[in-house]
Amino acid sequence: TQSHWRPGTWTLWALPRPALVLVLVTDIAAVIAVIFTILPESPRRSILGRFALLFALCVIIGEASDRSDRLRQYLGSDRAWVDTTSVWSIAAALTLPIGWAGLCVIALNLHMLERARRQKIMRAHRIVYSGATAVLATVAASASAVGARHLLAFLPMGPHSLMAGLAAVLTYLLMNMILVYTIIYLVAHPQTWRGVFVSNEDLVFELATLVLGVLTAQVVWRSPWLTPGVLLVLALLYRGAMVTQLQVESTIDAKTGLLNFTSWRDMANRTLLRTQRIKQP
Repeated sequence: TQSHWRPGTWTLWALPRPALVLVLVTDIAAVIAVIFTILPESPRRSILGRFALLFALCVIIGEASDRSDRLRQYLGSDRAWVDTTSVWSIAAALTLPIGWAGLCVIALNLHMLERARRQKIMRAHRIVYSGATAVLATVAASASAVGARHLLAFLPMGPHSLMAGLAAVLTYLLMNMILVYTIIYLVAHPQTWRGVFVSNEDLVFELATLVLGVLTAQVVWRSPWLTPGVLLVLALLYRGAMVTQLQVESTIDAKTGLLNFTSWRDMANRTLLRTQRIKQP
């Protein structure tokens, strides 16, 4: 419903106080960081061109993925959500000035918010917080890339670009993980921090999107006409991740969170076949 998207009706306000403070501080800090870093930068034509290209690529892949998202919603899977924001965030951090990179991520997340509103999926405050963490991580990644370029200016072009990209990726990953894992811990209160961490598959997917973001930056910077190839690679990555998540979701009972009947039956059949093959009970 439309009222679900009014800030006053968000379940955000029911969060524990420490979690609520972290969310609000993160959201405000993201806006302040972009304002203070974008003011010294003049909007040159090259900057606006790369900004528009990254935003257009994100919109294209986002609208193209709507069919998969509707299928996920039809199957009743609210957890199978594939986020490719990291691709465009890292690409922006490496191809745009610091403030413009943050503004680009804000624009990307506004589009994601609009898509979610149309599909009536996910809570708005979660998208806003995820966007704020992405903005802060992008600003930090862009700053670290700039610092790496200055410190390693003596290196040849290839290693120089590689080290700048590595600095951006590590900074983005560290900043994003700290903010995301902290809010999960404050809301869920798991017994240990291990209960907060994502699965190995999710971590591998995140690293893949970050690496693809570095490659996208090189394409946007040097050969913009090759950007359709980036969309193709990202579409394949998105499809593979979505299929994997839906396969996992199909084995879980939505009400209990346990394996459903079909999963237990398949597991029993595999166990029987294995015992028959090795001829042991």
